[in-house]
Amino acid sequence: MILRTQRKLGRLLLIICIVVVLYTAYKAWFGATNDRDAEESETLKVARSQVLSSKFDVSTLQDFYSRQPRQKERKKLIETFCRQSGNTAKPNPLHITVNQTLKIIYCITPKCASRELRIMLFPFVNGRNVPRVRQFPPHEQNMMLESYFKFTFVREPFERILSAYKDKFVYLRNNQRKQKQYPAMDFHWDNYVNICGMCAMNYDFIGHYETMEQDLADFITAAGLSAEDARRFADYKHTQSKTSSSLLKYYSQIPLEWIDILGQIYKANFEMFGYNFPGPLKSLYEK
Repeated sequence: MILRTQRKLGRLLLIICIVVVLYTAYKAWFGATNDRDAEESETLKVARSQVLSSKFDVSTLQDFYSRQPRQKERKKLIETFCRQSGNTAKPNPLHITVNQTLKIIYCITPKCASRELRIMLFPFVNGRNVPRVRQFPPHEQNMMLESYFKFTFVREPFERILSAYKDKFVYLRNNQRKQKQYPAMDFHWDNYVNICGMCAMNYDFIGHYETMEQDLADFITAAGLSAEDARRFADYKHTQSKTSSSLLKYYSQIPLEWIDILGQIYKANFEMFGYNFPGPLKSLYEK
């Protein structure tokens, strides 16, 4: 039992080390490289290079904002962060999905019920191999990015990191599934700013994993979904995450200095989405 715990701790520390190293390497690489377009298709180039804006012209959206101050506050937090930080990172095209029928664009964010959201948005393929904006001709991409309703969901950073760790290492090993090799800076660990291009793409709706059931109800109204289309979202029942109850158990096993480093790496996520640092780990600093 002790040996098993030590191995889990060792892997958690290893992941933190990898994140720190890769973050440093990423900053150095990003500063030295303007883009990777030489290795990408013409469609992917357009998706990365566009200055994206939101023009979802429906009266229900503006009416929703007037009645739902929470969304206005969330959007304002992002706008403030982007203005002060000067961040201009474009979204990763692999994460920008599109439902043409509903005229909705969804940025896939890992460990935020993304599988469930894909199934709701794309039931005809059961959430797998969903269409991406980059798969369409450039002029159609531009039209979608400028006029479709755009949304994503986010999660408290420390809980998201731990959920990814448990999913990849703890549950993987306990279930004796075949070990996989994951690429550098796997998107499960990456910053939302890099995944969704929060400062380059003006999202119409930002949902929080912690209030997902209520936020999905708000999403239905904001997106102006018909009663028939709304059913697939309205039936979702959010259950309490097991990860949230084990946060202190896992994070208490690593030095506070490492938690501080993680706080710096994911600082943008804390600031953009209104999560406090150290948030759920506050009691560890009070001992």
